[in-house]
Amino acid sequence: AIIGLGIFFQVWQIFRSIRHRRALRDKTGDPWNGRTLEWSLVSPPPVYNFAVIPTVHSRDAFWNMKYDNHPRAPLHYKDIHMPKNTPAGFFFAVLFFLMGFGFVWHITWLIIFGLVGGIAVIVQRSFDEHTSYSISKEEVASIETQHNSLQ
Repeated sequence: AIIGLGIFFQVWQIFRSIRHRRALRDKTGDPWNGRTLEWSLVSPPPVYNFAVIPTVHSRDAFWNMKYDNHPRAPLHYKDIHMPKNTPAGFFFAVLFFLMGFGFVWHITWLIIFGLVGGIAVIVQRSFDEHTSYSISKEEVASIETQHNSLQ
């Protein structure tokens, strides 16, 4: 009976969470009144995390920002330099895993394949000159305005 009651409440909670998901959704990023800086970001966080890197003076910086009535300086956004995503690390890991597998089981062709493939991935990545992009300060300001209006 106790297990059945536990299953009932679990199913009921899932149903209620799905049914009322819009009303229950947290948009602040701080549903538990957190103390540290990761709770200062909106949920979900923007791709760049912090638009302006916060100045930290204590262990509980976000808590102090929330509850110590210090006047906040106006934010001046700058362009944010971001790395582009690449699958090179995944390919590198798979190829060198295969090479290691070949070493363990004495499969010469697999060792050569993994080594040559891994080196090829490294060489290809080293010649890639377009590994980053910038988010303009106007776009950062637009994203921050949009996120701040959700809070």
